[in-house]
This record gives sequence, structure tokens and C-alpha cells, in this order.
Amino acid sequence: MTNLQEGAKPPSRLGRTALLLGLPISAGLLLSAVVVVGAVWQPWSRLREGQNQLHALRAMEQRLPCCVSSGWRQLEAAEKTRGQQADLLQLIAGSGELSTFLAQLSREAGAAGVETRPVRTHPTSGGKGTARDSCRPTPSRGGSAPAARDPWKPRASARAQHC
Repeated sequence: MTNLQEGAKPPSRLGRTALLLGLPISAGLLLSAVVVVGAVWQPWSRLREGQNQLHALRAMEQRLPCCVSSGWRQLEAAEKTRGQQADLLQLIAGSGELSTFLAQLSREAGAAGVETRPVRTHPTSGGKGTARDSCRPTPSRGGSAPAARDPWKPRASARAQHC
């Protein structure tokens, strides 16, 4: 025998019994906690998510009549806009003569002192030059072009000048 064994108490029967009973009980509690988390917590969490979705769908269902009426109002507004566009096009085009409206517009602009210039898409000088060149004033006999006039300044005459 050694000195170390002399002072040591022999293991008690009660401690040994507590260890033999406590270890399986704690393992069982740990296993039951895992089962609760896996088998109860996850389905309960999914149930809560489903309830939240159900509440959201019911709220959408309550807003649906408002959205439908808003959609009808938007369709009516779009139809009204199309009708106004058609009326405006009819007003501008007249009886198929776009130039009549533009001539009237030119007269009104001239009376108000606003200078209008027609836009040409092709040159009128027999294919020479560009569309921009066809709108430029021709030089006078002196060989120089007339002085450029501020388009925002009202004109003294009531007629509109065309290039």
C-alpha cells in the first residue's frame, strides 16, 4: 500500500448511485430537448409564418376592391386621353390638310410677332447642299449675308418671314 491510499475515503454508495442515476437522466433530458426543438419548434415556427401569410392575404383581399376601382379609373383616364389625342389630331389635321392648320398657326404667330421657320427634310436646291443650307438666307447683292436677328425679340412687322 502507498501513502496516497491511506488518506483517501472509500467511494460512498450514495455517490455511486447518484452518478449511475444522474448520467442517464441528464442524457434523457438532452435527448428530449433535441426532440422538442426538431419536432415541435420547427412546425410551430412554420405555423406562425403561415398565419402571418394568411393575415397578409386577408389584408390584400380587403384592399382588392379599391385596387380594382383604381384600375377602372386608370383605364377610363387612358381612354379619355386617347380620345383627346384623337380630337387634337383631328383638329390639327383638319380634313386631311395639315398645311391649313400650319398656315393658320403661321399667321397667328406673325400677328403676335413670333418668327416661325419651316423645317425641311430635303434640300430644295436640286439636290445640292443640305437641308440646313436650304433654309439659310441668300446673300444680297453686296455679297454678305443679312445680319442675324434675335429670334426671341418681337419683330416690328406683323408678317412672318420664311426662308
